[in-house]
Amino acid sequence: MAATTRLTDQQWIEEMEKGSISEEVTQELGQFIFRNLPIGIFRSTTDTRGHFLLANPSLVTMFEYDSKEEFLRIPVCDTYWNSDDRRLLLEKLLEDGYVNREVFKLKKKNGDFFWGAIIGKLKKDRSGKPIHFDGAIEDITASKENELRLREERHFSDSIIEALPGMFWLNDENGKCIRWNKNVEAVYGYTPEEILRLDAIKDITSSETLPALQEATRRALNGGSGYCEYDSVTKFGKKIALAGDARPITISGKKYLACVELDITRRKEAEEKLREALKEIKQLKDITDAENIYLMDEINSETSSDFIVGRSSKLNQMLHIAKKVAPTATTVLIQGETGTGKGLLAHYIHSKSPRHMRPLIKLNCANLPATLIESILFGHEKGAFTNANSSKIGRFELANNSTIFLDEIAELPLELQSKLLRVIEEGEFERLGGTKTISVDVRIIAATNRNLEDEVKAGNFRQDLLFRLNVYPITTPPLKERKSDIPLLTQFFINKFNKSIGKDITEIPSHVMSRFEDYSWPGNIRELQNVIERAVINSTGKTLKLSNFSVISEVDDTNEDSSQKTLQEVEHDHILHILDQTNWVIEGKKGAAKLLGLNPSTLRGRMRKLGIQRPGRITQF
Repeated sequence: MAATTRLTDQQWIEEMEKGSISEEVTQELGQFIFRNLPIGIFRSTTDTRGHFLLANPSLVTMFEYDSKEEFLRIPVCDTYWNSDDRRLLLEKLLEDGYVNREVFKLKKKNGDFFWGAIIGKLKKDRSGKPIHFDGAIEDITASKENELRLREERHFSDSIIEALPGMFWLNDENGKCIRWNKNVEAVYGYTPEEILRLDAIKDITSSETLPALQEATRRALNGGSGYCEYDSVTKFGKKIALAGDARPITISGKKYLACVELDITRRKEAEEKLREALKEIKQLKDITDAENIYLMDEINSETSSDFIVGRSSKLNQMLHIAKKVAPTATTVLIQGETGTGKGLLAHYIHSKSPRHMRPLIKLNCANLPATLIESILFGHEKGAFTNANSSKIGRFELANNSTIFLDEIAELPLELQSKLLRVIEEGEFERLGGTKTISVDVRIIAATNRNLEDEVKAGNFRQDLLFRLNVYPITTPPLKERKSDIPLLTQFFINKFNKSIGKDITEIPSHVMSRFEDYSWPGNIRELQNVIERAVINSTGKTLKLSNFSVISEVDDTNEDSSQKTLQEVEHDHILHILDQTNWVIEGKKGAAKLLGLNPSTLRGRMRKLGIQRPGRITQF
């Protein structure tokens, strides 16, 4: 059978059953695996610097080189973050003849690093002299970083837990203990294996005080006080009196109950000592409350209106309208072009509302698959779908007594629009897979860059939902209508990137500002921000330079009659220009989505809407 023969899956099975797979077909299979295996495969020399003899496409991509030819020209030692690691690998390889998942910090073309696990075998000639090293590299950066992070977090939490003055329990929603400190073992006398099998409430609490502890647990899970005094029984039958406090916490979407217990058996005999114990618990509560207030202040400072930069009449008019509606619970619909600051305006309205002490809950309806949006918005019950191993609250429950910001509302699937309509009208919904009706008090702010009336006519958006959302519409003006704000915005972004990039640009040439003010900015403030960021990076000294500012010159020069075009035509031409500039690469650091300041999925949605396809092929989004 020739090596060029292509076998179907059934033919492969039949050939294998007959035992008639030829050497040529086996070689073809090997080449196919070499080309398509998602891990990097290589062959290299065994000298200190080394050079690659072979490399599959996955390896070239892993190190982010542009071509296999370019990658094969670099010394092997240049792919290691630490030059000593190459020497250590060779020593082990020459000694053992192989390496098995040796983990090293490896270096990409651009200087970034990643963690790679290397396996392979040393090839020798008949005299035992090394010929080359055949190996494979797997990118384990995610798992390695997660391992380091978990180790650091575990060490930090262990230190705090062990330093607590009493007994600490962390129980799951079923009452099983999953974490405790050494004081628990010392007081109760159970081994770790025995504690894992305990029901943290029923198995150790005396029957007389069990109802009081169960009631305190119920209050804690509902956001109330979890403090209670009760009696527990140790492994050896000794009854002890305890004062405990419990708080619900959420970790990775799962709810747990954290409990701190103090042994007050002897303190009951001395009232003063009991008061001291209660004072310690109160201090822990005060510390927790103070930390919550601090975190809320941090959230408020991040969403401050100070980030809305400008003093143009259009901007002041928009803010004046927003201030009127902010103190109410009225639903707001923010409309405007992409990049005009709809999200910042939502933050501004929330910060001026009576709900500002709670965080603004955000969701971009265009960033998630339709199969996930319902679960994220409304939550789900355990078993509602595959991998739903526990119940999870949604964004609407999280936003109870606060505000939810639904960006790109036009992207919400039709089947979910009716459920959203019910929440707006009645304040009620059910979790995915659940039957219990949940009531919430949520203020809704929605945003879109589409004409929702056109979407209604096209059958993509419910008319009754539009009526409910469009109670108080606000339009964010495009940057071309805020030309007087461009100097302020420019200085704001320069200051921002000076700080983050480490530059000291203080001078903006007049011709640069003129170009900024003459440009139509189809990408609005987001495009201005991206242009300034690139300019700051490329500038040296204290003067802002536009050596890489090809967008303005090329777009303006080739679209002299752009003032006669519709907004959709301008958007179409601008996106097409950026796609040509990036060779139709959408994602990544140098992709069109990054240059346009859009999420890749949002850009693909724009391309579908505007009918933009790559010449010569059918573009799939």
